Amino acid sequence: MTGGRTFNFNYDGLAHIGLVPDLLADIRKGPGKDWGMTGAEMAPIFKSAEAYIRMWERIQASERRAAAGHHGRCRGDAGAERVVHV
Repeated sequence: MTGGRTFNFNYDGLAHIGLVPDLLADIRKGPGKDWGMTGAEMAPIFKSAEAYIRMWERIQASERRAAAGHHGRCRGDAGAERVVHV
């Protein structure tokens, strides 16, 4: 319910962000449905917020190492190792 209106995903579609759980439930394969995504196929959707947070944690850690003057190692496309400033 938003304001005085109750939304139904099946009729209103993704009218607002609060209907995302209904969208996910609708695309999940289940009993009596011969289509949809399996739990394994949907796993990346449910892990995406955690992956986003971990990415920012790595960026912040890299910035702290760079501020401290540390260097890291990385492998280029050809596999050659080189020292980089991180």
